[in-house]
Amino acid sequence: MKNFTVIAKKVKNGASGLSTFTNYLQSANHRNHKERTKVISLLNEKNNGSSFVGEMSSIMASRDLANVKAGKGGRPIQNLALSLCFSLPSDVPKPTVEQWKSIFRDIYNESKDFLKRTSPDLKSYKIPVFANVHEQENPHLNVCLGMFNETDSLRNLSRPSFINQMKQTFNKSVKLHLGVDVLLYKPKNIKSNFHQKFRLPTEYHNKKQAELALKQASIFLNEANLKEIENNLVTEENIKIRKKLAEEKDKIFKITENFKNSFAKQISNFVLDKGKHPEVRADNAIKRMNELIKEEGLTDVFEVDMSFYESINKTIESANENKPAGRKIKNRLGKP
Repeated sequence: MKNFTVIAKKVKNGASGLSTFTNYLQSANHRNHKERTKVISLLNEKNNGSSFVGEMSSIMASRDLANVKAGKGGRPIQNLALSLCFSLPSDVPKPTVEQWKSIFRDIYNESKDFLKRTSPDLKSYKIPVFANVHEQENPHLNVCLGMFNETDSLRNLSRPSFINQMKQTFNKSVKLHLGVDVLLYKPKNIKSNFHQKFRLPTEYHNKKQAELALKQASIFLNEANLKEIENNLVTEENIKIRKKLAEEKDKIFKITENFKNSFAKQISNFVLDKGKHPEVRADNAIKRMNELIKEEGLTDVFEVDMSFYESINKTIESANENKPAGRKIKNRLGKP
């Protein structure tokens, strides 16, 4: 903790929840308090946690009974009290018991004044209260304010404006009784004690990161194919060769595709009896295409795949079945 804080929360679950909470605040043997927290009561023995729970339970029983007699429905009241925790940072001089009592007195009186300002129609401004101090590394004052008294509901104590008023009152009281101004206060321990206690040195993390990086590199090298890495090296020479091959492949593709489209159109005309010469000759066309490829200075030669020849042969055979002898197509395509 590095600053002045006020934490507020409603105590739920009726009398049972309130009893559990006050027992926790008073227990020096609880695991959160044992061997590091000294519990100091600020009120007399009669005003301990048990008496506060008994007083609030009695008030709630009376109100619930009155509601039943009046024919009012609804569930029993569950939020009996408001818990306030006023904490000081560890590097502030620890208050004495008398100073804590003075701070508590300021807080309680301001709570009553707040009700008088915001709820002028209340019959009574008495607030049932329980308070103690946990003396530890960052000491704090615990205050439980009842949300009801014998005549009225003190619902305004749950307003955000009340919590803000409590913060201001706490700061003023600390300045008055301890001489510490929250506006001028500068924390000495910026880092949490918990982090200081359990944080590992930077050298440890650097060493662990280096070991992890070395392990990952080792795994990668063991699994990698060095030959494949050599082949995939990007050099200027490889880039030029790949670029030239891509250009050659593109030119060959264009020439062969033009040939196929033209030859397929020729076959189609023969099948539809549009051709003047019922004769299919591909040898000259293929020869001419190879000449074009060589003229372009390409390193590859044209190769007609078998599927292309087979499709042409099937087309010719199918067309000849229904044609007279004089109009049959002479298939001189041959084999590639």
